[in-house]
Amino acid sequence: PPRLSTIEPTEINLDEQHPQRVSFMCQIERGSTESLSLEWQFLNNTAVQSANGVHIDRTRLESDKMIELRFDPVRREHFGNYSCLAKNLADSSYSIASLYIQ
Repeated sequence: PPRLSTIEPTEINLDEQHPQRVSFMCQIERGSTESLSLEWQFLNNTAVQSANGVHIDRTRLESDKMIELRFDPVRREHFGNYSCLAKNLADSSYSIASLYIQ
């Protein structure tokens, strides 16, 4: 199966006067890239869409086998756990990204 990099949890103190940006990178460390797909999901297996301050950047998918999940600006409703799902012809695997907001 594809092996994904570990994603460290992020905790921020929300300050409406000073908007903040948070990014999570999901990268394949090892495994076949044949028919590779990478996708960010909520933990209920629903795909994360780029909207309401959430951005999915796939520009480095081909070159670096990486996709980025970015919150800009971070909002209270972005709190939670997200999974990066990697699939190839052999198998699938996932890595969890946690965003804690105070």
